[in-house]
This record gives sequence, C-alpha cells and structure tokens, in this order.
Amino acid sequence: MSRLPRGVRVALGLTGAVVLLIVLVAPIVLRGGGTACQRTLLWKGRVFTARKATVVQSTAIGTGVVRGCGVQPENVNIRSVEGISPAIAVALSTESGSVYAARGRCPRLADIALLACLRRQ
Repeated sequence: MSRLPRGVRVALGLTGAVVLLIVLVAPIVLRGGGTACQRTLLWKGRVFTARKATVVQSTAIGTGVVRGCGVQPENVNIRSVEGISPAIAVALSTESGSVYAARGRCPRLADIALLACLRRQ
C-alpha cells in the first residue's frame, strides 16, 4: 500500500468512505425514511397503527393508550368507525383525519383505498 502514489491512496480511501456511507444509509431509505413517526394505540390487548383517512366516528367503545412520536403515552377515548368492526379499526374522538387500523391490516394504503380495504376485512 505504501508503494501506491498518494493520489491513488486518497481515491481508494474516498471510495471506501462512499461505500460505507451507502451501506449505512440504505436500510433507512429502504424502510421509507428515517424521520417518519407512527403513533400506535393499545386497546384490549391489540395494537393499532395510525393511518391517514377521514372516517365517520360512531359509538364510544372504551379507553386505550396512545404512544409514539416523542410524546408521553396518554389515555384516549376510543370510538368505533361506521361500517368497520372495532377488531379491525377504531378512531379517536380527538383526531378527525386518522383511523387506527389493527397492525398488519391493509398495509401501505391510505384514505379511500384504506377504508375500502378495512370494510372488506
């Protein structure tokens, strides 16, 4: 290595640094970014994940615990969603633009497509 000219050693070092950077950043990019934050709800032993959708809230059905996004866990009032079983999705009385879907239900869908999928479950 010491026989290589200084310019070649610098180029090899920079190439190694770029490869290392790619290896460290790739998992974050493939997961959809490192800054995304997702709130979760624990209710009756089930975990629900917040998803973007405007729903018609129905009857108050209990209290759960919401956590995530750097906020302390807090108790929240839970409401059923019109036309969807509470085992599949619920809503919070304090949030109008989201629905909490049971973990693993209708992944990567939002808005109208999400609601249609949840109603078919």
